[in-house]
Amino acid sequence: PPSPRNNVPPLSPPTSIHRSLRTILHSTSPYSALLLDQVGTLHDGRTPYPSALAALETLRRERPEIRVLLLSNSSRSKGECLGKMAKMGFGR
Repeated sequence: PPSPRNNVPPLSPPTSIHRSLRTILHSTSPYSALLLDQVGTLHDGRTPYPSALAALETLRRERPEIRVLLLSNSSRSKGECLGKMAKMGFGR
């Protein structure tokens, strides 16, 4: 028979990033930067995850000293990636 753990749905990327960033926001640890992958963490390749947008906005507002560094394995140029992120609502 399946274990109870198998019946628990995995955290979706939007839920897990929002939960992780909320933990960082309320932490007393002196984080200076975050490394975030783009696809699967912030968006699905075409559409932003609403809670990722909200979490990053909250992070910028409440902890502006934390730098957010985005990672990508895309073959697109930096400018193309930044343009795509801006179209999805992710500011700088």
